[in-house]
Amino acid sequence: MLTLIEAAAHVGISTRTLERYVKAARIAVIWTKGKTREVMTFNESDLDALKHELEHPNKPAQGVLLAPEQSNPSSALAQVPTNTDHAMTVFVERFSESLIGKMLADTLKERSGVPLEQKLTLSLPEAAKVSGISVEKLRAAVKAKKLKAVKGIGGGYGKVKRADLDDYIKKL
Repeated sequence: MLTLIEAAAHVGISTRTLERYVKAARIAVIWTKGKTREVMTFNESDLDALKHELEHPNKPAQGVLLAPEQSNPSSALAQVPTNTDHAMTVFVERFSESLIGKMLADTLKERSGVPLEQKLTLSLPEAAKVSGISVEKLRAAVKAKKLKAVKGIGGGYGKVKRADLDDYIKKL
């Protein structure tokens, strides 16, 4: 297991680039408990596969077979793992441990039993989803006092009433 800095040095890329690959799900990350917070760690075999992919973008990594009906090795559909059941199990385990997996699980989890369309008060991200207006534009409207919002804990923007959001949209 290698830390973020060690993994980036192993592959020959910057730590920020490696973080982008994690965010894009190009490499699995395992979160381990550090002294004060969770720390990204990586399997060396995953890093070797990423390094091979970066050095040889048109060649599949070792352990990957080409499907007989496909003649183009760069096609993503042509790459079939040798042991699909094992590969899928490993992928699911690593994905669920990764930051993206945790974020997806949190997104899928309903915080309340009320559907978004029926809520009477909305957070700015929820209001953005419902209205199709960006959070930044809604935040600017609240700041300019064109959209009413109840202050949240700690002085944040808190919640927007559905009726106030509808009135703001009608004025646009």
